[in-house]
Amino acid sequence: MNRLLINELKKQNILVIIIFTIILSVSFNLLAYYSSDNNTIDNWRENAISEKAEFEEYLAEQEAKKDTEQNEEIISQCQSGINEIDYCLENDIPYEVVSLGGYLININGMDTFVYMIIIIFSARVFIIEDDNRTWKNLFTTNVKRRKILESKILFGILMSLAISVMFFAVCLVSGIAFSNMELTSTIRIWNVDHYMVESLGTKLFSTYMIFIIKAIFFSVFVIMISGLCKLGYVTYLISIITLLFGDLIEGVMADKVINNYLPFKYLFSTSNSVFFESNFLLKTCLVLIPWIILFVVITLLGFNRRNNRI
Repeated sequence: MNRLLINELKKQNILVIIIFTIILSVSFNLLAYYSSDNNTIDNWRENAISEKAEFEEYLAEQEAKKDTEQNEEIISQCQSGINEIDYCLENDIPYEVVSLGGYLININGMDTFVYMIIIIFSARVFIIEDDNRTWKNLFTTNVKRRKILESKILFGILMSLAISVMFFAVCLVSGIAFSNMELTSTIRIWNVDHYMVESLGTKLFSTYMIFIIKAIFFSVFVIMISGLCKLGYVTYLISIITLLFGDLIEGVMADKVINNYLPFKYLFSTSNSVFFESNFLLKTCLVLIPWIILFVVITLLGFNRRNNRI
């Protein structure tokens, strides 16, 4: 198996994968940093007081208007913002300061682009053999066909893990450079009068474990499609459409019980799910891992029926 994995490594342009992943990861981090408010530990009180004054001025304007349902909602949001700032000032909780933990969780919201990289390079594991017409050469060696297919699937999984780790490493370095170096507590507002302050360490672990599981899911999914379909552009088309529009399916199925057993709910979850839904990491594992295993089985069985591609 090790020799087969090394052979797969030689076929892929690993240097391109590494450079491409690092460049995109750095770009995402720079975009996230320069598009957000960059309060620091040193000036958070000054900024909080200034923002509170803006809230109060806007609140006064809204209260002077005639009562409407929309107006009442705006007033409630303004009051919530003021109450949250007061809570932070009274309890010495840095308001809207980018901590290392918060930064790493927020940047994870750009995971769609990482999954797209994984889809592009995972598809090549099978497509490269189709393009070069080298399947026959592979299967005439003394290595069993199943071992060859298993090594390709395993290589795709390992490559998705490597891309995920590179993305996290760049985010970690960027987070250290762009934020205060703490996995500090964060304030979560539930309603006007109820706040929750918690450590980000556990949530950060859950967020990136879910990220890795989803990365493996997309890798195995695209390998399954490329194993069943000889046309490379069809593989990319189906995979990209699933990635970009799968959340629409989740929206349609949201109120149905079966949605809890389909992958879409967990593939297109947000950081809010990790924060507010109990045992979300466990639920994600229990749903996505069986689907990953199913895709592997379908790939192994389905490919063997496609003798026309050999």
